[in-house]
Amino acid sequence: MPKQKWLRMYELTLLVVFATLLLPFPSNGQESSSLLTYSLTAKPGNLQVNRMPGTNPPRSYQETFSFVVKDTKRTDYKGSASSCKTFDVEVAPVDTPDQPVWVWSKGRKFCQHVTPVNIPAGQSWPKTAVWKFTTADVKDGKYRATATFIPENGKTSVDFEITSVQ
Repeated sequence: MPKQKWLRMYELTLLVVFATLLLPFPSNGQESSSLLTYSLTAKPGNLQVNRMPGTNPPRSYQETFSFVVKDTKRTDYKGSASSCKTFDVEVAPVDTPDQPVWVWSKGRKFCQHVTPVNIPAGQSWPKTAVWKFTTADVKDGKYRATATFIPENGKTSVDFEITSVQ
């Protein structure tokens, strides 16, 4: 085989190998989600609560968690969850993360069938969870909210602090 023909064949083989590496690889019937990004915000975030005694019931407060999954790929994300529970949010003290004080899904009922979750290319999938609590429910301290995107078990978190008015 002449040297030029061999060199051309070698270049063509490298090109095919390189192009193959650039293609997304499916996993478990779903396309690769390595380019999904997750963000979580808490409003109001750091919170001062009034624990002054009075004749009224304990005061009520709330944290609103905004969870966003963004598909940064050029192709649509097509995933699924094993039930209608497609995300969850839990709040736990930073120093005891295995002891949540609140879980969004706790006490909720979810359908028990596979639920598709589709995110168009370049778009976001926003969800909101609201934690309502009283001063009797939580202690002062640092807390971490963790949101989970069920189809990929993708997680993100945000820290905030609850303090008492002095």
